[in-house]
Amino acid sequence: MKRAIDINELIDWEAGQLNADHEARMFQYLVDTGLAWRLQGAYGRRAEALLAEGTIIIPADREALQDVAIEREIALL
Repeated sequence: MKRAIDINELIDWEAGQLNADHEARMFQYLVDTGLAWRLQGAYGRRAEALLAEGTIIIPADREALQDVAIEREIALL
C-alpha cells in the first residue's frame, strides 16, 4: 500500500500528538520508503528504536529492503 506522507503527521509527531498506533503506521511508511533516514535525525533514531522493539519491521520486498539498507548505511556515515 503506497501513500503519501502528510506534513501534518510529521508536525503532530514532533509535537507528541500521535498515539502509538498512528506513530507505528507513520514510521512503518517512513521505513518502507527510506524516508526515515532522509529526514532530520530524530526520525531515523525513532525508526531504529521502533525496529529494535519490534513495533515496525524492515520491508520484506527485496527492492524496498535494498533501499532501506542503503538509507540506513548512509545515515550512519
